Amino acid sequence: MLYSKAQKSILYQVFAAVLCSLFLGWLLTNDLFALDSIKVLLMTTFLLICMLIFVVFKPFIYSNTILENLLYLLIISSFFGPAVASVNVGPFSIFPYRLLFLIVLPLFFIKYFQKDGLTPWSRINVKTIVWFHIIWIFYAFTSLLWAKSLKAGIIDLIFLIIGISLILFVTFTYKKERHYVNLFYVWIFMFFLLLVFGLINNLTLIHFPVSRFYGIDTYQKSIPTSVFANENDFASFISISFFFGLALLNRSKNIWVKIGSACLLLFALYIMSLTSSRANYIAIILGLAFWFLFFTNRQVKRYIIVAGLFFTTLAIMIVPEKIYNGYNSVFNLIATLSNTSEGSSVNIRINLIKNSIIFISESLGWGIGSGNSEYYMKVFGTYPTHTIVNIHNWWIELMVNYGIFIFTGYLFLYLGLIFYIYKIFKEANGNNRMIAEALCTALIAFFLASISPSSQITLNYLWLLFAFAIGFVNYWRSYQRSTIQPIKWRKTNEGNVESNLDKI
Repeated sequence: MLYSKAQKSILYQVFAAVLCSLFLGWLLTNDLFALDSIKVLLMTTFLLICMLIFVVFKPFIYSNTILENLLYLLIISSFFGPAVASVNVGPFSIFPYRLLFLIVLPLFFIKYFQKDGLTPWSRINVKTIVWFHIIWIFYAFTSLLWAKSLKAGIIDLIFLIIGISLILFVTFTYKKERHYVNLFYVWIFMFFLLLVFGLINNLTLIHFPVSRFYGIDTYQKSIPTSVFANENDFASFISISFFFGLALLNRSKNIWVKIGSACLLLFALYIMSLTSSRANYIAIILGLAFWFLFFTNRQVKRYIIVAGLFFTTLAIMIVPEKIYNGYNSVFNLIATLSNTSEGSSVNIRINLIKNSIIFISESLGWGIGSGNSEYYMKVFGTYPTHTIVNIHNWWIELMVNYGIFIFTGYLFLYLGLIFYIYKIFKEANGNNRMIAEALCTALIAFFLASISPSSQITLNYLWLLFAFAIGFVNYWRSYQRSTIQPIKWRKTNEGNVESNLDKI
């Protein structure tokens, strides 16, 4: 169904009115006006900024379909999660991301079955990947039959469905280069914004209600958590997003964009240093090594080596004590990975993995059931984990909950995406090349970044990264097929047979 400009205008006005009503309702139900005037001023300013953004981006909004705009809003809200405007409704909490998901989900299916603007199944070029995720959902549902904790299994299944739905939304809805360029810059902007929130945490000791430091008096309140529950989740987001900024720095031809990107990366490294997340330090180093080897030519490699030696020597000459202390801090932090004494962080993580291996072997490789790893760790754990029940390793959690087959499929999917996106990088140019570089290096960093948070299934940026990568591969394959000319044969006046390719 195609809407006229007048119809689209009315629909957007109704949608804006609904959002404003929900926002005002949230203010009243949370007794905001009974609090101090500073919070009232901040929320009023936030609302005015949202209205200003709507006015400024009005031409962009009108150039997209309603579903495309809603999906952009869904993606933007996914970065905030429950940190902003979260309302408890019984056992559930409602926040913008979940509310928008409930709007986008039925609209997506209506548009698909009406064949209104979405990519039809016949033109999807990542069918195997889509089928894998559908099978994953059905397997998770089936695993509830043998799951010890049905409640944990259902909650995990809901998160899984929401995450995989985001992959389907992006893959079927966004089919043009501009869509993925927009996604890239949305990620860059949100990366900067979340870093600013982290800096505010560090300077003011004020955290969002979702943070583990909110409402408690502790010396650790200077550790930034931004919109996440803890510093490890935030650090993992930084280590993945870092490579979006690096790709922008490397591929942009505008000197001011390059300077801005360089500042963004330095800002990110500073905030990362405040989180003291060891796995994510190594994740960035791994991603940088991969980027240096495979995404830079000889000339750039030479510049990087010379510049690195020059600035390192200069820094050592000017501020040797600070360089030494900084090196010592990072080295000592990473060195703690070798500390396996009883009760240490590393020892607990090793025991979590040992218990997980026992669980998966006892399930004969089928998995213990969706979302049941924490329950098993608490009730059936053999090795001591000192009340820690989250596995803190996405790869192990995936294998324990869903079994060897889903884990193997996911691993092949992950490696396949890296391989194919690198292939796109070699073939593409311009924005496509920049996006391919960002996605490929971010996926490399994800391998280690995913072992830092307690669990990945509730972190929206995990699903958005894979949605971005899968949707981009689907778009590129469609783009390649559309540029291949069909062979047409014809007879010449001389009686010879030639094709249209002979003229190329």
